[in-house]
Amino acid sequence: MYTQVMEKSPSRWWDLPSAALFMLLVLVSVWRLTVTDWTDNLGYVINLAVAAAILGLALGASRFEKRGVRWLILGYTLVFIPRQLLAFYDNEIYIGERLASVGGRLLVSIGEFAADKPVEDPLFFITLMGILYWTVALFSGYQLARHNNTLAAILPAGLTMLVIHQFDKGPADRLWIIALFLLAALTLIGRGKYLRDRIDWVERRVQLAPETGPDLSMGALIGAAALILLAWNLPLDLTGAPALEKKWLDVTQPWRGTRDRLGRAFEALEGEGAAERVETFRSSLSLGSRAAQGSATIFNLDPFIVNLQDNSGTRYLKLTVNLELASPSAQAELNAQTTQIRDSLIILLSSKSYTDIGTVEGKYQMRDEIVSRVNQFLTKSKVKTAYFTEFVIQ
Repeated sequence: MYTQVMEKSPSRWWDLPSAALFMLLVLVSVWRLTVTDWTDNLGYVINLAVAAAILGLALGASRFEKRGVRWLILGYTLVFIPRQLLAFYDNEIYIGERLASVGGRLLVSIGEFAADKPVEDPLFFITLMGILYWTVALFSGYQLARHNNTLAAILPAGLTMLVIHQFDKGPADRLWIIALFLLAALTLIGRGKYLRDRIDWVERRVQLAPETGPDLSMGALIGAAALILLAWNLPLDLTGAPALEKKWLDVTQPWRGTRDRLGRAFEALEGEGAAERVETFRSSLSLGSRAAQGSATIFNLDPFIVNLQDNSGTRYLKLTVNLELASPSAQAELNAQTTQIRDSLIILLSSKSYTDIGTVEGKYQMRDEIVSRVNQFLTKSKVKTAYFTEFVIQ
């Protein structure tokens, strides 16, 4: 009789261990942003992310239906986000003046961003990150507590963290933050699977020992740790696979334009990672043929002059490329194989036509191809990115 009246799945999935793991995921994701030190006051983003995560879990576990939840989300959003932005100003200033100042600064920044100009006001960046993490944490927390949707709880924060990692030019050891996120994510997936299976076990009147849940959760944690350690230590290198290289370039082509536009927009931020992108490029212009500048190791290739594949046969490309190395150990390998690398790059460049590289997207794609081509010759370290210091088509 009990199994006849029991629902197939509960209407709410509140689970304290799952909620704790989700809060850890959100904190790790937003922590990846704060360690970049791109600008001051990134703590406001942490406040919004934590508040949104708690609110999402609470609304998901509540008895409110979707319509009521929407109105509550709108109300909390209109209160929390402006409240954090107003914290930039002294509380003694009249609230109307603070609101007008925030609105004016955001309008100016939006105009600069739309015109593809560098945005120097950090308030715009903090606003974007705050809205992003508020939306991600609120949506994910609601999905977890209401539907036990672990993928919806993990993917938004994870993808946001990966995008931040892509832009960050700080120390390479920050990669372990991603490992910590994956550990918590895999454990949460295991916990969610147990909660769904427990419903089926109860329906089938399977006897469950009190320690079943903790034992399975601990097993998921240990298994996740083993998988991450294995993945971090596998000597996997796909740079020599031309088919995979071409497929990757095709898939990421739409993203590269957006990535570089955002990079130009926020390059005025003062943090370590943001400043390095600008300073590395500028300092390399005045260096000699090989140099190591600051925390970034730069390898300057001699200029290339090649004929392009055009019907007239009269167009040529003059190109100077600076390579940013992941570690100084790659410099010795590059010096030892300069002839082979230049030969490979000349073949690559001479296979291009004006149509291929005349657009912004074409230049981005060729830059990625140069990095991939050079990495085929390296075993101890890799090239992180390339900078065009001269690009002339005649």
